[in-house]
Amino acid sequence: MSESLPVPVEMGVVASQAREEHELKALFVVAYQRGRNERDCFDKVMVSCERPSFADGATYSFPRGGTQVTGPSIKLAREIARCWGGVSYELRIVDESPESVHIRGIAIDFVAVIRVAMEDRFGKKIQRKLRSGETKWIEPDERDLRELINRRGAICVRNALLQLFPPDLVEDAQERSQATLEAAASGDLEKNRAKTIAALLASFKTVGVTQDQVEGFTGRPIQDITPTEVAKLRTIYASLKDGVTRPSDHFGGVGEVRPVSRSTEEVKERLAKSAKDQQKAPETAQDAPEQAGATTTTPEAEVAPQAGGSSQGVIR
Repeated sequence: MSESLPVPVEMGVVASQAREEHELKALFVVAYQRGRNERDCFDKVMVSCERPSFADGATYSFPRGGTQVTGPSIKLAREIARCWGGVSYELRIVDESPESVHIRGIAIDFVAVIRVAMEDRFGKKIQRKLRSGETKWIEPDERDLRELINRRGAICVRNALLQLFPPDLVEDAQERSQATLEAAASGDLEKNRAKTIAALLASFKTVGVTQDQVEGFTGRPIQDITPTEVAKLRTIYASLKDGVTRPSDHFGGVGEVRPVSRSTEEVKERLAKSAKDQQKAPETAQDAPEQAGATTTTPEAEVAPQAGGSSQGVIR
């Protein structure tokens, strides 16, 4: 009676590689048969950038050398890939140790036969802001580690995808998205200024930015914000949400706010005086009315915002 031999692990690896190779060949065949009309692809991208819901988050912004640098977000890169057609992209974990993770973002254009890979290696540490305002590096749990990998991986995939597309297409998409944001902000402020401002402040509150910091950035009271500033702030929020920048990059460090215009200080003085006049018992501080737009901070809030979703997909 012969003994059954265990199936080598290498056979599973070989089978997986053969299956992946077969899928890639099939995608190459389909892409070759369909081809690509670049003018139609360009028009599709511009139509997407004219939708306010998409334009809100299509670009990111961060300060460098005293100026604001803007660029295409992972959201825009994925949409261009969808409109461009014949593009595949994915995120792979190359290696993982107890101390670090090595990832690779891959993008393939099956029509032009181009493959781009971007890699990143980082430690398994995340920043936490404690109640005292101190920042501390800690080891992430399973969920935090997954979010960290997705956030860093999204940047790798974005950078790989952007090398597949014509530079002028990406630039035009950013300009069209910015124009859409400004037009949408103008309409939102005209339709319901209070609701628009409240939604903007609520978004920034989720990433640890207060109303005072927003006013310090614009240099004017939040009630007097302009459509251009709303569009710019929405772009900054997108970069914070995607983990490209941190609040301190735009609004100063913890407890640090840029100088606010004199009119803002006058408004605050009038609010404080009005609240004091309305108090029946000044000695009971707990009965003092809250100021409109006041925000609270959550203990141990993350300094680096979370990024959404994994960076994997096939566009056919």
